[in-house]
Amino acid sequence: MLMFLLKLWNGNERLFIAFWYVLVPISIIQYLFAAPSTLIMQLFLLLIVIYSYVAVWRCAPNHNKGVVAWWLIARAFIFINIMNTVFGLWWSLLVNEAL
Repeated sequence: MLMFLLKLWNGNERLFIAFWYVLVPISIIQYLFAAPSTLIMQLFLLLIVIYSYVAVWRCAPNHNKGVVAWWLIARAFIFINIMNTVFGLWWSLLVNEAL
């Protein structure tokens, strides 16, 4: 298991595995547990999400040679998720300040 996680972190795994077996389940977990009760749980979830983003970003060039655009799609997905998180945090701060 540790070797698999290291292969993902170093970008030596296929994009298919990094995207469908790591990023998608972790994204689902992130949205299911969007408001964990403790700070430790929030930090743990943040570390897992950052790990999955880095793993997919680094594994993006390791796609099947059929379609070149898959690595662009994977990196665009990561970028959109990061922007969604940043905008969500900004919006929640803005709404809380208005109240």
